[in-house]
Amino acid sequence: ALANKLARIAWAIAVKHTRYEAEPNGLTA
Repeated sequence: ALANKLARIAWAIAVKHTRYEAEPNGLTA
């Protein structure tokens, strides 16, 4: 179960990363 939690967290971070790259304005907001 712990590995699943870490995987979800890592996936969420990756999604945020791609979202910031797609919207540079998100970093300054």
